[in-house]
Amino acid sequence: MTRKATYFEYSIHCVTFNSGHPQILSVMRQLFFIFLLLSTVSLPAQRWARESNKLIAEKKYRSAWEVLDKADPQNKKPAIALAKTDLLLNYFINTVMHKVFTLKDLKPDEKPEDFRGKDENGNLIRFDPEAVLDTLVKYNPTEYKLNEGLGNYYYQVFLAFQENWLKKPEDLVKLIEQNYTLALEHGIKNYQVTYRIGFAQLFLQHFPDARKSFQLSISMNAKYPDAYYSLAYSYLQLNQTDSAILNANKAYELFTDTFNRSDVNLLRGMIYSTRNDTPSAIREYRAAFNLNPKNQSMCQLYLKAELRYNGKELIDVASSYFDIAPKSGETYNELINDFFQANKHQEILALLERKRIQYADDPETVGDICFYRAYIYVIMEEKAKAKADLLLAKENFQKVFPPEHEMFGTIEEALKELEK
Repeated sequence: MTRKATYFEYSIHCVTFNSGHPQILSVMRQLFFIFLLLSTVSLPAQRWARESNKLIAEKKYRSAWEVLDKADPQNKKPAIALAKTDLLLNYFINTVMHKVFTLKDLKPDEKPEDFRGKDENGNLIRFDPEAVLDTLVKYNPTEYKLNEGLGNYYYQVFLAFQENWLKKPEDLVKLIEQNYTLALEHGIKNYQVTYRIGFAQLFLQHFPDARKSFQLSISMNAKYPDAYYSLAYSYLQLNQTDSAILNANKAYELFTDTFNRSDVNLLRGMIYSTRNDTPSAIREYRAAFNLNPKNQSMCQLYLKAELRYNGKELIDVASSYFDIAPKSGETYNELINDFFQANKHQEILALLERKRIQYADDPETVGDICFYRAYIYVIMEEKAKAKADLLLAKENFQKVFPPEHEMFGTIEEALKELEK
């Protein structure tokens, strides 16, 4: 209040003293009205930002949305539209293509991930960041924070949906690169923007450009592990394996969680494979698996490496992969395809027999094992063994499935084919 009174006194003094000078008087009137304008605009702006940030810190995400929407219900203000976009992308409970969202006020020990995919009741928030920000760009072409916001949106959409969104993945990636590059060229320089430009360039296989972007990101934040990881991958694609290993090692050092560290192990395995260093490659794939033994994708990659290099732990790894999802058709299909590509027909049969004994008290799993083993025998043109396994599969399925289950029809059709 003291500063405001001083300003008024100074303005009145200038107007009175210079009443004979219209130009000076006009300037002071402009300053006065600018001051009033700032007084009426900045304070509400500060209020919505302060209130919404406080609620977000308290995990009151739905309440934070209501503050933002009340401040700008028509989505005409860039700063509020960007705040809305960040809130929805970071804290949504459910989403429909990142164009319709639900938010929830949470307790201190809860997080949004705990509720995602569940039937959470709540009013739908129909907010399309793409349409809102794109419209604001047209009316505010020099507000490059909007381009950064669009880049953020397309990047999150790509991570969440990839080929399952409204635009093709390559079109999404081009929009990521275009919007972030425009923001970067106009002064919005931070490690995330440069990293995500590199991410897009990597997807588009522009490896030299991606390398430069990741190096720039690291120069802005030397503690960001994702940039080192992606830089290592870029070097691998450029066949510069020494630099690839150095950056992969740095990424491993900076990552603290087991999932990302196991991902680095996989990358180092790929690098050593390129060098034809089989022992080191196997060591890295094994380390990745040991960090995430229940991760199906991780186990499958290790299995492929054991098959490729005739590793000593092949059957044990295949057994672990089977145990993750023993009732999944995908498990059997992947195992059969991988073993057949490696010309290891007898090995897959031995594995399935081992599993049949292990799961003897689980008729559904035994039924699956016999059914898929029959498929292998069909490929190997051993019809008698295929028929015997189909009958065993039927016998076990009858213990768990009703007579009208589709599996019985499939078995009968297969038996008819074998009789021809």
